[in-house]
Amino acid sequence: MSWIDCGMDFLKSVSDKELHNAFVSEKNVRAKMRLHAAFLRRQGKKIDDIADTLGATKGAVSKWLNKLNNNGLKAAIPIKQTGRPKRMSAKELRLLRRDLLKEPKKLGYDYGMWSTKLVQDHVKKKFKASFVGRHMRRLLQNMGFTQQKPRL
Repeated sequence: MSWIDCGMDFLKSVSDKELHNAFVSEKNVRAKMRLHAAFLRRQGKKIDDIADTLGATKGAVSKWLNKLNNNGLKAAIPIKQTGRPKRMSAKELRLLRRDLLKEPKKLGYDYGMWSTKLVQDHVKKKFKASFVGRHMRRLLQNMGFTQQKPRL
């Protein structure tokens, strides 16, 4: 953690009016909280006090203030977290659905009905994607399939 300036030394390139206008006009709650932290730091508050006031951790406040001090007011806006990419595209899921509407025997399997394990094997062979059983059941449910036991 590096030293963060305090008072008027914090965010030297930004005037009090600019900081106030950015805070008032901001709609994003997370960005508004970061700007509030900057405003309090500009007033000379300690990081501990800012964290207590905003209900955040000292580490988070320190990180916000460092980003703002180094990058200006634009650093208050949170970057969208994209998350992990999907293993199968929407097109591949449509193709899987089309396959599952056919009997497994028509696709070269020795089974009369689809099971979760058989679908997992099919996905691994055709789409080169692997899923644990629980997630495969979730995918199948999202595609509109239900889990049923065969009755004689």
